[in-house]
Amino acid sequence: MQSAKTTNKNVAKVIDINIKRHTNEIVKVEARQTNSVLDVKIILSAKISIPPDNIILKIQGRELNNIEKLDQVGIGDDTDLEIEETPSQFYINGIHGNTIVINMKTDEKILALKQQIQIKTQIPFDEQVLFFAGKKLENNKSLFSYGIQDNATIQQTLRLRGVRQKSLNRVIDAAELIEFQIPITHLVILTTALLPRFESNKKKFDQRV
Repeated sequence: MQSAKTTNKNVAKVIDINIKRHTNEIVKVEARQTNSVLDVKIILSAKISIPPDNIILKIQGRELNNIEKLDQVGIGDDTDLEIEETPSQFYINGIHGNTIVINMKTDEKILALKQQIQIKTQIPFDEQVLFFAGKKLENNKSLFSYGIQDNATIQQTLRLRGVRQKSLNRVIDAAELIEFQIPITHLVILTTALLPRFESNKKKFDQRV
């Protein structure tokens, strides 16, 4: 019986490629010898959470072109390749209407993004709340897991404390459960602006009572 890697004349041979990352981790990718370098990048992308456009593959120091076929450049079973991961550029809409530019890799965590923002704005990472496409971004997830890619725009708001924090959390939780007609970031900004007036009126009412 033929093995999975043994093929007939009409089917290209299946090979295993060893791809070494900058962390010295070896990622194994299975492909056909007639596949292109771009095909390998797409397969690799699903394994390491990095967009194909941010992947550079090299063989013995030479950068491989996307349109090159594996068999044409001498890539066979157990060939070793190196990967160079290029950072992406992101735009952060800051709380003061300013735009912050951050360069980092998409396999990095949201927490790392907040720390980069802190370096540029002096806003503590644990006071930042970030949104992308209407979703609140969790610290322990990667940018790639939210579909955040090169040139994406991310919204920034601040985490409030005390009564304001509880009220704002209710708004965020409700907005994530209900499909609002207005973006969640607009709703958060509106709530943040109205809360001080609400608290002031509540204090006046309490004093009268």
